[in-house]
Amino acid sequence: MGHPARRFIIRELAQRESLSREIAEAVQHVFGLGWPAVTRHLKILNAAGFVRVRRVWNERLYRLDDQALDRLEDDVRELGRLWRKRTGGGYHGLYDETDDSWGRPRQPRRPVDAAEAFDRLLRDEGIDPATGKLVRDAPGEGLAETAGV
Repeated sequence: MGHPARRFIIRELAQRESLSREIAEAVQHVFGLGWPAVTRHLKILNAAGFVRVRRVWNERLYRLDDQALDRLEDDVRELGRLWRKRTGGGYHGLYDETDDSWGRPRQPRRPVDAAEAFDRLLRDEGIDPATGKLVRDAPGEGLAETAGV
């Protein structure tokens, strides 16, 4: 569940069964991943027991496993129990909060949702997503005046 595309797939399958083609189109639209990457994510989710798959002619039909969310909730509940069990609510030993050698959380390379992907596309084209106005010169042209799009 660590990859946003897998969480997206789970959300889609929580609503309905879907053909692999439909899942791939949705994931490609939101995350820009190719068919091989989507197939890999589906295989990982299947191996982890989150989805079930069956062949329908020459395609595969995926659905969420009935007990998958229960198992995930149990795992998260257990992690929460272990987290709260820490004495004093913090780490012990050599950990120092002022030590900046601990890595920061990695920022995702791909947009998390379709709105963010669309905003990124507009910014790449030199358009301010908030106003819809051109904010820089278009490639290969002279100075462009700020114009509504």
